[in-house]
Amino acid sequence: MKLIKPNPGPQECFLSSPADIVIFGGSAGGGKTFGLLLECLRHISNPDFGAVIFRRTSKQILAEGALWQSSEQLFRKVGAISKESTLE
Repeated sequence: MKLIKPNPGPQECFLSSPADIVIFGGSAGGGKTFGLLLECLRHISNPDFGAVIFRRTSKQILAEGALWQSSEQLFRKVGAISKESTLE
């Protein structure tokens, strides 16, 4: 079984913070989205947990390699099944 974990550095700091609100900035490709998705996995056994990740445009959600595809790839590794394979 492959271990799913944050990258050393900012992702690791983000996920290990005890704060309720963490500001994690940087350029595209810095791992912010993956860190947010990992945070959701942290609560996988809590049936009352829910999360919403906002983006400015639908392209930032639906484009190749963007949020939707990244979440499907990651969550599939823990047995999740997407209710919709694509959003329209």
